[in-house]
Amino acid sequence: MKWWLLLYLSLVGACIQKPQSIQAPVLYIQPFHDADSLLVLSIAAAIQSASDFQVTLLPPVKAQAQTIDPVRNRYWASRLLDQLKPTINKKDQFVLGITGTDMAIAKADGSSWGIMGLAYLNRSVAVVSSFRPKRRGASSEKVKERMVLLALHELGHAQGLDHCKNSTCLMRDAEGKMHVDDCKSYCKTCFQYLNDRGFIQKRGIYSQLTENK
Repeated sequence: MKWWLLLYLSLVGACIQKPQSIQAPVLYIQPFHDADSLLVLSIAAAIQSASDFQVTLLPPVKAQAQTIDPVRNRYWASRLLDQLKPTINKKDQFVLGITGTDMAIAKADGSSWGIMGLAYLNRSVAVVSSFRPKRRGASSEKVKERMVLLALHELGHAQGLDHCKNSTCLMRDAEGKMHVDDCKSYCKTCFQYLNDRGFIQKRGIYSQLTENK
């Protein structure tokens, strides 16, 4: 049996059952072939537990040739988003891509800037990479924590949230740093915005990870 099918079956068993009378937004998690399979499962289970998304784990796919920067051998994040966009075709559907390869965005001067994640603002598509969260010998638990928070940050953008000026908010601009180590929840304003749209449960976004420590 393929690993992604095993992951899917495991995720189904771990999912919190949502009331059938409530139509929850759907989140498709799309791993690329280079993604860490156990990390993908951890992210999917944590988001399922921490949010009102109906999480669906898709089989891994290969990144298209045009997404690769041949000079630095990393992905152009915006092109990964373009590849992911056709996954959804209805309102209240979202897709989160997960890769293990480094990603970058192009700068006006022709150079590039390495990033951990990217999302189209209010357009339901996001992508995250585990390359930078794994740096400096981070433990597997720390990497999982970073990736879940990073995914929730990018999904906040996909839901319409811009960067927040609150220095402790999860929607704070990373500015090239690992701010998710210090910003583990949304501020009141961002939380209320997302909660009003059915994104997160009132018990809080980070309960699944903190309860399991």
